[in-house]
Amino acid sequence: ALQADPAQLPAAMIDRVEAVLNTIKWSRKDVEAFLGGYLSEPKPHVFFDPPDDPLTPKRFAQQVSKHGVRLDGRTLLLRSGRQFWINGEPVELPPGSTDTLRELASARSVARIADHEDTLDLLYDWYCDGFLHTGAVID
Repeated sequence: ALQADPAQLPAAMIDRVEAVLNTIKWSRKDVEAFLGGYLSEPKPHVFFDPPDDPLTPKRFAQQVSKHGVRLDGRTLLLRSGRQFWINGEPVELPPGSTDTLRELASARSVARIADHEDTLDLLYDWYCDGFLHTGAVID
């Protein structure tokens, strides 16, 4: 129904939404997934700059095995248990990557990355997206 005051939220609408929300039962896993995605989501004005001339995957692997990686200052990497979120998205963990990602999330950099192909592939994707950079410290 049309409102006499277009700025007034209709009481009936509030009642209907409240009733729907009261039927939702969130599990701990649902809350964890919501918080991880929501709290790591960049603000609307944040944009990432992919490298202008990206390294090849092989060259990237060589660089990070010697010099490590660091998160971009705008990147948000959060974790809860074995679940990680980067910039609002859940991370599908490659086998053997948990320790590296845990260190990266906590310290925002990792001095050296082991030559683990699946972890390097994930980090390379993030590098190409502008989420992280080679070198554990800013040059």
